[in-house]
Order: sequence, then C-alpha cells, then structure tokens
Amino acid sequence: MYLRLVSWEMSNFVIMKQMKLWMLATILTFARKLQNDMRKLIYIFVWLLAVGLCASCNKTDKQVVSDDSDSTALKLALLPTVDCMPFYYADSVGLFDSLGVKVKLITFEAAMDADTAFAKGHTDGIVSDLVKACIWQENGDSVRIAMTGQLRLWLITALNARLLKTLSIKEKIIGITRNSAVDYVADQLLASVKLQSLDLNKPQINNLKLRTLMVDQNQYDGAILPEPFASEAVARGGKRLTGSDELKVGDLLCVLFNDSTYQVRKAEIGLIQKAYDQAVAALNADSTSNLLNYLPQKHALYVPDTLFTRSPLSPSSQPNDSTLQKVKAWAQGRGLIPQQRGAIHNKTKQ
Repeated sequence: MYLRLVSWEMSNFVIMKQMKLWMLATILTFARKLQNDMRKLIYIFVWLLAVGLCASCNKTDKQVVSDDSDSTALKLALLPTVDCMPFYYADSVGLFDSLGVKVKLITFEAAMDADTAFAKGHTDGIVSDLVKACIWQENGDSVRIAMTGQLRLWLITALNARLLKTLSIKEKIIGITRNSAVDYVADQLLASVKLQSLDLNKPQINNLKLRTLMVDQNQYDGAILPEPFASEAVARGGKRLTGSDELKVGDLLCVLFNDSTYQVRKAEIGLIQKAYDQAVAALNADSTSNLLNYLPQKHALYVPDTLFTRSPLSPSSQPNDSTLQKVKAWAQGRGLIPQQRGAIHNKTKQ
C-alpha cells in the first residue's frame, strides 16, 4: 500500500511538473503573441489615426474653402507652423485690416492638401517653398513668387533610434514630404556627411501631425519637421540632431500667387508682405509671449516653454539667385523639371 501511495505520489509529482512546464510554455507563447499583437495594434492604431486625420482634414478643408462669406478677401493656404506665424499674428492682431487688405487664411495640416487647393483655384495664394515653385514654374504653371522667407526644418530622431550624430543616418527611415523643401533639405543633410539620397529610406508622410506621431511612437527612426512639431517630438523623447540653419540652405519659404490674381491684385499682395514684416518685428520684440497662442485653436499644440525652440524670425526677402540655381540643379538631378528650360522666374521684379 505504501509503495502504491509513493508510486501514485511520484506519478502525481511528475504530472504536476509537466503541467507546470506546459503552463509556463503556454504563458511564454501567449506573451510572445501578445508582444506581436501589440506591435500590430500600434500599426493599426497609427493607420486608423492617419485615415481619421485625412478624413477630418478633407472635411474641414472643404468646409473652409467653400466658405465665401467675404469673396473679395485674398485666400491664402498655409500650414500651422512657426514659419507661417507672422501671417497668423497679422490676422490675429488686425495688421491686415489696418493696412486695408482683406485676407482669409486657410490652414491645412498636409502640404499636399494645400497644394491641391491652390492648384484647383480654391485659394488665391499659398505659403509654400522654392522647390515647389521651381517645379511648377519650370513645368509651365503660371505662378508668381511674391516673397520669400526663412524656412526652418529640423531632423528629429526617435528615442529608440539611438542616433547620436548625422553620420549614423545611413539606411535609416526618415519621414519626409517628397519633391519639396523637406526632401531638398534631407538631401543636403546627406551631402554634408558625404552620403547620397539613396543612402536614406524616405517614406512620404504629408500630414505633419502624423509624421510627428511616427517619431513619437518609434515607428520611424526620425523625421524632418518644422516648428512647433519638432519641439513637440523632442518633448516626447525625440532628439534634435541638426537643422536647415546649420546646412545654410538659404531662404526656402515662399509665397506664391497664380499669375492672373497677381496681375490684378499686386498692390494688395504688397500689403500682405508689409503686414508680414510688421508681424516679424513685433514678434521678435516680444520674447515673452507664447507664439503658439496665435495658431488656430483647432490646430493648437502644447509644448512646454522649456522645450520649445524659439528662434528670431526673419523679414521677407526676394528670391536669391544662388539659392534658386541650387534648387533648380537639385530638381533637374531628380528628374522633376526638364533639363532644357530656362531659369526659375522671379516675376515679381517685372
């Protein structure tokens, strides 16, 4: 009886041990599956957010563009960035009104949406960049450069990317907007460390919020972002590696109008530039106010003051021939403009 009991207990012990090992294996398998599922969930979440952002932007943009409450106002497409802040400030404090010019600012979170609105004639003008101006003009589109300005872009790397210097960027994944100043700056950054455009994976993420989110979620190694999105990414753990100021790429921001609008409303467009310069002077003189307060409420971002990089704003300028030629050479090298056409036209001087 004793031997049977011992034998039964030993068998029970072996069975219990096997059950524990089975349970442990099951738990480990579940943990691995959960980890993989979490990655999938993150990707699904980001994808759903992208779809939501696009749907929201399209719905909002259509509503705003179709609002013709003042049909005489010059409609200007722009992005909710610090580079566009002088326009928002001029609108908020009444500089446009004081100069006697009616302006309606239409904000987009993706440059491609702003481009589409401008191309379809939903806006009279657009705050864009010299790369796009070059592409449009050299391919026969009738657009005029009314003014240029400083466009500050930053390479922000994700926390998990562990990128400590620009030279380590080879074969990394950096989110950009293709065929734009962002793309141009990315290539200038690569050239500064003797790398080529093909040495970097550059997926196109047009929506600024989504591009920032991809860095926050460590889905990409980094992204090239304007302010305040660059500071928001840094506040969430990203690292500011380098920027367009260090690369000395010149004034890449520009304001474009279609040719017919420019011909008829040249005086009003000149007043917009005047209001821009007044706004720059006022914002530079007041270093204590929060620039982000002037962004439209629906596009507002919160960045702690200690982490927000505020640089002096530059007054407007006219296209620099050297910068234009460098941009044109880059665009030709990428096959974005024909080789045989002439130089980019600074039609505002005519």
